[in-house]
Amino acid sequence: MESKRRRPTEAELAILRVLWEGKAQSVRAIQQVLNESRPTGYTTVLKLMQIMTEKGLVERDETCRPRLYRARYTRQQTQRQLLGDLMNRAFGGSVKAMVLQALAIKKSSPEELEAMETSATPTDPPWFRTCAAQTDTPLRRLPRPLTSSCVRRLLQLGMPSDLLPVRRGEHAKQLDSMQGRGLSWFR
Repeated sequence: MESKRRRPTEAELAILRVLWEGKAQSVRAIQQVLNESRPTGYTTVLKLMQIMTEKGLVERDETCRPRLYRARYTRQQTQRQLLGDLMNRAFGGSVKAMVLQALAIKKSSPEELEAMETSATPTDPPWFRTCAAQTDTPLRRLPRPLTSSCVRRLLQLGMPSDLLPVRRGEHAKQLDSMQGRGLSWFR
């Protein structure tokens, strides 16, 4: 994804949500959908679409009339770009700090927490994918205290020590000795 991509405004995000829901649409069709939730003029939507085209947020099909617009980036790509930008600007690049703040703002249901813990995607770190695949157990449900071999394996897979589901004192000597051997993921 391009790092220089411009962030969409709130109004532009509303238009993108309409475009993500279906196929390419005309300005009139987008305006009608937006009008259902908030009165929006045709010329306002048209001007926003022109700006979004200049920004590279949407693509315009010039081969037909009325002109059809489609989102240039998927919902997921845009969400990742916005989250990455927020994480860098507000949290100094710390995923942990951002997630903890997000969880503090709104209480998550047990189902949402379970989904977060059990979903492993190709972008998850190797220690998470391996743990999920080998144990079929969410990290918070791993037995405590963890055995030394389990801690060692998670650290070898790249799990940051501050994310280990153990109290610092339980394996402090082992963590310190592993860190002393040049393991670079300790923060």
